[in-house]
Amino acid sequence: ATALVSARMMTAHFENAQKGAIRHPTKTKHVVVIGSNYLSSALIKWLETNEIEPKQVMAILDDREEVMWRKISGVQVLGNTLQLSQTVEEFSVHGVKVDEVIVCNGENQLAKPVVAELQRICRQKEIELTFLPQLFHSTFAQVVDSKIEPAELQRVPAFRGLRQGAQGEGRSFRQG
Repeated sequence: ATALVSARMMTAHFENAQKGAIRHPTKTKHVVVIGSNYLSSALIKWLETNEIEPKQVMAILDDREEVMWRKISGVQVLGNTLQLSQTVEEFSVHGVKVDEVIVCNGENQLAKPVVAELQRICRQKEIELTFLPQLFHSTFAQVVDSKIEPAELQRVPAFRGLRQGAQGEGRSFRQG
């Protein structure tokens, strides 16, 4: 019986290692999120559990004083949008390279000078700048290209997030 259990464990380990070699990149991307809204919590959870291209959200930057220093899905709002350069430099001092900046609010919801400054900073520091609609489009394209079988997609768990109401009260919602 012990040999059978050991053989099954070895087989499961080998299968998981093979799946990981095919689906998981060698490095998790480090991300800074710009803007917090009702989708931010769900976005952070989705980014960190995405098996195709895992990303770790390091910080959130938002221009609203009322969200400053709060945490969204365990990630702290560290400053305003135009503090991106300082935030990236601070992580760099600690050995963490920010690979991507994701703007939750969308390109059309930010002032043009702010978008231009974000583009300048990201270009200068060689950071990928993504707006939320682009992120969903590219990820869904990767799913189609990866030829994941429908049975595998059914095993992807739904997750729970927290949506902030107008007065800041939390309401659970299920996305799936």
